[in-house]
Amino acid sequence: MVCIDIVTSSFGMTKILTLAPSTIVINKSTIEIEVAETLSQTEEEYWRSTSMLQIIPFWPRNMQDGVMRVRYTHNRISSTAFVFNQKHRTLLRMDDEERPALQVEIIATDFDGFRIVFGDYMIGDSPVLLVNCLKHLPIALSQAEDVRTQVLRPLHYVYYTWIDPLKPQALVIACLDHNASIELNDVSFHGDTAELTDHQGHRVRVKRQPLDGFWIGFAWSTSNAALHVRINRVQIDNEHEFTLFPVVLNPIVSKAAGTDIPGKPFIELSMFKTTIARSNTTHINRIPIGRLLAADVEFSRSTRCDFKIELLRTKKRSIHNSESG
Repeated sequence: MVCIDIVTSSFGMTKILTLAPSTIVINKSTIEIEVAETLSQTEEEYWRSTSMLQIIPFWPRNMQDGVMRVRYTHNRISSTAFVFNQKHRTLLRMDDEERPALQVEIIATDFDGFRIVFGDYMIGDSPVLLVNCLKHLPIALSQAEDVRTQVLRPLHYVYYTWIDPLKPQALVIACLDHNASIELNDVSFHGDTAELTDHQGHRVRVKRQPLDGFWIGFAWSTSNAALHVRINRVQIDNEHEFTLFPVVLNPIVSKAAGTDIPGKPFIELSMFKTTIARSNTTHINRIPIGRLLAADVEFSRSTRCDFKIELLRTKKRSIHNSESG
């Protein structure tokens, strides 16, 4: 299957026809990988190699099932099968100590076909973060319809991903004689927009309009200079590698998010300087010394002050004149 793209040139006199494979593999990871379509037992799998930051065409023989696998080239460690004919994003488990997981995202459009994008694993890419806050009791967890079980010790946490992406994405948790099954709803991100889905299939789109983490403005002229600094977002992480709560302080979404009301900065400082022509005097005024926003309470203190900076030689001249008089 081939995708066809027809556009008109800038002059409007020529049609540009572009032919491209319906399925391509994009390797954005920092390691060489191989991909192959998962076929029946009677058919042999054909592995295709792709280097890092390389794009290759992929011609599947069974597009209806649309199942494939990926493996590392240097040690042939392979992942479980996953579908590539549906739009989704997941994290593949790889039995490798240096690279325990590989990220894959399937991008599907009506005109460009399917894009299979592989990337390196980073902390936070896993779909589930499990924290055992119990002081003395471990918990056992496993994926639904899978016999492999993992034990999470007391006061420990683990980033968890699905062992088999083709099985139901639900967790079975057991502690002592109690069992519980937890189904996770899908959340997909498109730029600054998130799409949430509940257990009844209802979809809600949420658009976030955050401020920049650090903003600075500087303006000047022949005699004036102005400096304005805003720190909108502050986050403090725990310095320990293994801790119950990795993030100590993090910003929350303001009530004004999604509206036309601009958010307030966490810390703000401004300064205005004026230099008088033919004089060694500099005036600095309009200085809000600190503006702190904590929770829903804002603490601010502003002051207006003028500073005169006289050169040492000017002071010496005035002292000399007074002594002469």
